[in-house]
Amino acid sequence: MISNLSMREKAILASGLIFCVFVLLYVALISPLSNKLRTLERKISAGETQVRELQALQEQYQQLERLIKQVGSDSSDNASGLLSFVENQVQQVAGRDKLTSMRPVAPVRHDEMLEEGVEVRLERVTLRQIVDLLQQLEQARRSVRIKGLDLKVRFEDKALFDATLLISTFSKG
Repeated sequence: MISNLSMREKAILASGLIFCVFVLLYVALISPLSNKLRTLERKISAGETQVRELQALQEQYQQLERLIKQVGSDSSDNASGLLSFVENQVQQVAGRDKLTSMRPVAPVRHDEMLEEGVEVRLERVTLRQIVDLLQQLEQARRSVRIKGLDLKVRFEDKALFDATLLISTFSKG
């Protein structure tokens, strides 16, 4: 049957067969392999992203671990209590007459750490004095945390405030 075909028909038939073989090769081998390769590349990219996230979490964990060790050493180095520390800071910034009350807050235990707190009330202070006090507490050698700040404008002078601060610190215990 093929012998009855002309040379042109044989060339067309051969090119058709070659085209069919290439299509079958593409469908059977090349396309699945390229899809598998793309899937693997996506998984590699996702894995690299997860490794970077894990490294960032590891750095954060190590930083927190150093902070916990520092808190433990700060609490043993600094023999003065939180009340006297805060009182000294307020006295330096606003003066003793602005401090109306200091009330200790019940300690809270977090695993191996003990959180102690104090509520401080100040009257007739300027906004600058409050900001200076917050900066001084933040830059102090002893690590303290401002958990709350409540400001109320004084009725008789709008430039003065009554402030309530909730200050806490951590220690091993």
